[in-house]
Amino acid sequence: MCPIGSLMDRQDAVHAMVSAAKLEVPVEDVPLGKSTNRILGCDVRCKLDLPPFDRSLRDGYAVRSDDLMGASSGSPSFLNVVGEVPVGGVPDFKIPQQGAAVIHTGGMLPDGADCVAMLEDTSLVGSILEVRRALQRGENVVFKGEEAPAGSVVLGRGTLLSEAHVGLLASQGIKDVPCLGLRSCVFSSGDEIKPVGEAIPYGMLYDVNGWFICSALSRIGIESSYGGILEDRAVNIREKIRDAMEWAHVIIISGGSSISVRDHLEEVFSTFDHPGLIVRGINVQPGKPLLGAVTGSPARVVLGLPGHPLSCATSFYTFVTPMLEMMFGGSGWNVKTLKISLAEDLPARSGIEEFVPGKICDDGVVPIFSASSYSGVLANCDGLIRVPKDRETLRRRETVDLWMIR
Repeated sequence: MCPIGSLMDRQDAVHAMVSAAKLEVPVEDVPLGKSTNRILGCDVRCKLDLPPFDRSLRDGYAVRSDDLMGASSGSPSFLNVVGEVPVGGVPDFKIPQQGAAVIHTGGMLPDGADCVAMLEDTSLVGSILEVRRALQRGENVVFKGEEAPAGSVVLGRGTLLSEAHVGLLASQGIKDVPCLGLRSCVFSSGDEIKPVGEAIPYGMLYDVNGWFICSALSRIGIESSYGGILEDRAVNIREKIRDAMEWAHVIIISGGSSISVRDHLEEVFSTFDHPGLIVRGINVQPGKPLLGAVTGSPARVVLGLPGHPLSCATSFYTFVTPMLEMMFGGSGWNVKTLKISLAEDLPARSGIEEFVPGKICDDGVVPIFSASSYSGVLANCDGLIRVPKDRETLRRRETVDLWMIR
């Protein structure tokens, strides 16, 4: 791997990969009930005004704001109740001057009314309503098209769909959702790695990274297939990658990306063309030995991540996810960043961007120092504390960026 001075900064590496990769990904219809955590394949426009009619936000009375000017508990306004808005129905009457109508949350506002008086601000005696508060036009009401007019884009291509997005799609009567059919294949490498579920002799390790990456990809809407463990032979690695390129848009291999007589990934990546190997190490700790290539026709993204579990995970959160999100014009893929106070000093070295696991406590966030091979730290931390490359030590009580991973 290159010395630190010649490594690419993380953001520069992300932009270089995005600029080179022009992936052709199909769009497929997914049933609405299965679309959570899928990536929207095209812009979705409102078929209907949202909301489709003027709606009440409270239980109370549909009224005219002009009739309540100056109303207060000491000088209330008195109105005549002329009807009740049927639940789920269309009112067949108008609100006249000095008139009111019973209305429930979500009900359609009758013609003539422009606001809703809440129950707690009123008293009813017979058909006479006492209102003890002045109201402004639009108070306790959402008007037709106020959230989104018909024809406007409500969700953009690349949105990682949450349950809230699914509800929004349902409000437009969308039964089948156009989603990106983005597929990936994940390999681990190393003769010391064995599949989970098997008995392993002393000195061997179970494959952690392969399953972590598959799970993390699924969380951001990318179908993942576990390709197994590659032998530490360049010919075998090249063959497996070529086979995966037949159907996968993204191929990720963990392990074998640092300098070693047994690390063959850079040798294999160097044989790629159109345009080939783009990233050969990034200026990040942990996660420096990262490889990135774009190759093939149609184009495929091939990535080599570090073998140590913490380094692998850090690379995924800080490089892979931002790269894929930017590549597809996405939103909501990447981890959220929290501004938080540092609970104790965090020593660092200038010249390299660092990410340190952190645990939230009453005083802010506490750094968790761990060897990069220790996978358990991920299950016990709340996020990664970012240390800019121009800083040597972050001091207690200083505000830092915590990249939330849960």
